Amino acid sequence: IDALKSERIDDLTAFPFVSAADIDALKSELPAYVAACEDVHADMDPVQWWQGRRALPHWRAVFAKVLLVQPSSAAAERVFSRLENSFGKKQESALEDYIEASIMLQYNH
Repeated sequence: IDALKSERIDDLTAFPFVSAADIDALKSELPAYVAACEDVHADMDPVQWWQGRRALPHWRAVFAKVLLVQPSSAAAERVFSRLENSFGKKQESALEDYIEASIMLQYNH
């Protein structure tokens, strides 16, 4: 397996529902996945394409979950809201480390 492809597969561990066993299974199916991707076109329906890939059970299972992930800015908006609530106009000169520690405590509490 090409080292870059292997490293990119390892990046999927950023999703909490992708385990180390999933990563190993994806790596074992990688040659079949690469071969299956040779017939992919930009106008293809990804759901339909995955439905036809029964020989890639681990890839299908992981990407069925990955495709359900909704991008959202809610977490970032909450951080900025907490910054505004904690450090208003009067505290503009607060130390950066103090601000970071305060937000980390509030956000991770």
